[in-house]
Amino acid sequence: MPFVQEIRTLVDARASAPRRPRAPDAEPFEPQRLDIHALFSAYPNIESLSVSINRLRGGCVRGLAPSTRISGLNPETTFPPLRSLSLSGYNIAQDEEVQPLWTEKFPWDKLRSLTLGRQQNPGFCKVATGKVHHLKQFEITSYGNPSSCKDLDAFLSSFHTLESLTAKGTVPSLVAIAHHSDLKHICLHVIETHDEERVSLNAKEIKALDRQHPHLKSLELDIDPHDEWPEDIVKAIATSFKDLQQLSIHVGLRLSHLINICNADRKNDGHDIRNKEAFKSILTDEKAQAFAKRIFDCRGSSNLKKVTLQTGEDLRWFSQWSPWYADAERRHAKIFEAYPPLRQGDEPYLEEPMSNYARLMESRRISLRSKFREEKYPRLSSAPRVLQASGFPSVI
Repeated sequence: MPFVQEIRTLVDARASAPRRPRAPDAEPFEPQRLDIHALFSAYPNIESLSVSINRLRGGCVRGLAPSTRISGLNPETTFPPLRSLSLSGYNIAQDEEVQPLWTEKFPWDKLRSLTLGRQQNPGFCKVATGKVHHLKQFEITSYGNPSSCKDLDAFLSSFHTLESLTAKGTVPSLVAIAHHSDLKHICLHVIETHDEERVSLNAKEIKALDRQHPHLKSLELDIDPHDEWPEDIVKAIATSFKDLQQLSIHVGLRLSHLINICNADRKNDGHDIRNKEAFKSILTDEKAQAFAKRIFDCRGSSNLKKVTLQTGEDLRWFSQWSPWYADAERRHAKIFEAYPPLRQGDEPYLEEPMSNYARLMESRRISLRSKFREEKYPRLSSAPRVLQASGFPSVI
């Protein structure tokens, strides 16, 4: 099919052999496989490819380790002219035989967009180092923080052409980012952990980021306030990045600190720690309004169109039951969007959209309500009808 230019595929690698065969001649469980050679032969002209291998295992009973890998690559394989590549869960480090094929035969000079994650792709950054020369967009996300970012720093330091960089969970150093002076979008997000406070950029580093990337139009950073907004960091953001149009701040909950407080209170009074006021008070409409006003007042007449503040974390995955703090974090996730005042002296206009968790809960309520009415009390007309079942209003 030479006319196909984009392909997205998901391979389920959660393989586990059955405990007891149903019959003596029962075939063992075979995980899904992706023959990349056959794929490229069938679609020789694709320009965008997304491959996600689901290696996550969860639940009360753990299965065997996933065994699926991308197969079929051989010296006869011809890579299509890919301009966009997205990989999740591809462990190229375990296939030493195919690494030279990626290094020598992949059309790195044509690649403009590269996305890695959310599941990690061990060894891919190392293979790509020194090969890309025209990459414009790069995004890397992962569940949790890796022990080392040396491969990521080496990859980013090997070229100088990025215009958009998104790093969540795995965050490169400012030295590596400085190689890309034409960046217009930067997102640097570190995931909070329950045992130690995360490290976010200080005022000096924010000023350095401004000097190194004077053309930024979109910026996403972390701030961890200790009851009040850190004045030096807020001032550094407000007085930097003259071309900035959108600013997004992920507000840390200081999980390690709150967990200690909640555990102590739980021992003393036995209250439900999921409803602790400490989680609710981290980001309120008053605090969001104060932050936005400080930013807009300092910048005066500028290109800044929107300031977003949010709490909560989407990049969490647990192999078994989620700890209580993850549930509390989801329940109390908030998002505020602030827009510049219409007239000088006015307050910024503040909106509070639904968080992802609240939107999910609302969609489930609507779905259950609709399903119940359709199955139990199907409506055949739009006229009011008296219900005979107890516990419901007499007319709907």
